[in-house]
Order: sequence, then C-alpha cells, then structure tokens
Amino acid sequence: PALVELFAETISEELDFRLEAQNMLDVAEVFATVGQRGYVVPRPHPTLVTRRVLVMERFDGFGFDAVDDMRAAGIDTHEVVRIGMRGFTEGCMIHGVFHGDLHGGNLIVLPDGRIGLFDFGITARMTPLERSAFLRLMMTGAAGDIRGQLVAFRDLGALPPDTDLDEVFVDLGL
Repeated sequence: PALVELFAETISEELDFRLEAQNMLDVAEVFATVGQRGYVVPRPHPTLVTRRVLVMERFDGFGFDAVDDMRAAGIDTHEVVRIGMRGFTEGCMIHGVFHGDLHGGNLIVLPDGRIGLFDFGITARMTPLERSAFLRLMMTGAAGDIRGQLVAFRDLGALPPDTDLDEVFVDLGL
C-alpha cells in the first residue's frame, strides 16, 4: 500500500508542469553553484508554462546511445560519461538535489560535448542524513559491505527506522 501511495503521489507531481519547470530551475542552480558546466538544463519559458503545458529551450544533439556518431563528431565519449557521473554525484552529495529519472531517453549530448537533461518530473531532494546515507551506500557497495548497505538503506527510508538489521541479514541469507 505504501508503494502504491508513493506512486500515486509521484505521478500527480509529474503531471504538473509548473513543478517540473521549478525543478529545472532548481537543478540548473545546483549545477551553477558547484561550477558544473558539463550539464545543461533547458530554460523553461515562464510565461508559457501552465499545469498542463511546458515550453522550454530547444536542444539539438546526439542521443545518449549514439556513441559512434559522437566519436565521429570529435566528442570524447569517456569525458561525457565522466561529466555525467561527476555532475550527478556532486548534485546529490553537496546539495541533495538530483534528477530522479536519469536514463538515456532523458539525456542528449550537445555538439560541444555537454549533456542536456530533460524530464524533471521526478527530481529528488535529500536531507543531510539521506545524503550521508547515500554516500555510505556507495562506499559500502564498492567495498562489498552488505551490513553497511542495509544500514544505509534503512537511513534512506527503504526500511523502517526500528528494523532489526541482524534479523534482515539472517532472513535474506546474507
């Protein structure tokens, strides 16, 4: 039931383009604050945004999976991936704001190698505790520390705060 409620809330938020336009501005501000110039967020046209209409700046470029075309155009695809990972991580860790629906369909690589982002209907915001938990999840995941990952999942809200992690460890056969 909680998952269905969360899904219903998320869908309602995604369908209000005024919220999406604000999310675009918030993410662009985070990138500007951390000096991340490798990402570009299209500017919404404020007088043309309503609950049901979102008009924004147009971007032209390459689909994120058009690797051969990017290379043929002289774009360093390794740098594109590095920029993508760095920008996502900085947004999460430093400001707790990030694009919550990051996949190739919501990305475009501009001819100069910058990454354009689309679809800000799901933009997540994390508290300082959640940012710390996310960092711990990344670190414990890289280290193979399953117990540490469970603690991080709990602190991210995936498990109730009073969860007996030793019991979960046993129940999952870990």
